[in-house]
Amino acid sequence: MLVCGNGHRFARNAAGLVDFTGLAAEPAAVAEGSPDPISEIPSFTPAARSRWVRYLRRGALLGLSLFYAGLLLALIPLAFAVGLFHQPLRR
Repeated sequence: MLVCGNGHRFARNAAGLVDFTGLAAEPAAVAEGSPDPISEIPSFTPAARSRWVRYLRRGALLGLSLFYAGLLLALIPLAFAVGLFHQPLRR
């Protein structure tokens, strides 16, 4: 059984994979001799990120997106210059 950070429990399907499509039954309702190949998976609880790390990540993503937008805008004059000399094939 897998428990997420919000306390939701997920069971394994017949292949032994965690099934995220539905919640598992309560632990009291599960039989003691259930054929679960791996009984427990350690749950991951993300550590709280500090505020400055979030701002730094958002700033980096904003900077990269502005750089990419500027690069695309700089390619527009190049596209017009190439379009002047483009000669489609004629038969």
